[in-house]
Amino acid sequence: MGCIKAEAGQAEKGLEYHKQHLKRIQNLNLDDNPGVARALNNVGIAYERSGDDEQALQCFEEALHDVGHRYQGNHPHVAASLNNVGISHHYLGNYDKALKHYTAALKIRQVLYPRNHPCVADSRAKVILACHALGSYHVAISFISGRGIR
Repeated sequence: MGCIKAEAGQAEKGLEYHKQHLKRIQNLNLDDNPGVARALNNVGIAYERSGDDEQALQCFEEALHDVGHRYQGNHPHVAASLNNVGISHHYLGNYDKALKHYTAALKIRQVLYPRNHPCVADSRAKVILACHALGSYHVAISFISGRGIR
């Protein structure tokens, strides 16, 4: 329901629905509930859409902490959470922190997927954008030419 409200231009109402859902999931008191991280990500996205990047970052960091404990090694959920944290840092102008998270997500995705997979391409593009924002043009060029990480 939160996503529907947000898409209908009611970001605040969507955020409220996502927060309510998160509370319901947390009240289940299940130690191993993957729904918590998913709900945190949804709340983070809702905050992002409403322009509150600091709150979004907090939610995404909590989700990353949760999936980091839940999934050992290279896992798509960990990469997605790293990517979300990176995006929030990017929006906040913390390009060095964004680059750190984008690079970590890219490393995981390169292990999980073939070189031409959309997730790998997305992570590479985000690394390039962060490098560009930092003025590290030579590093960005190495990623554009396909020489970065692997």
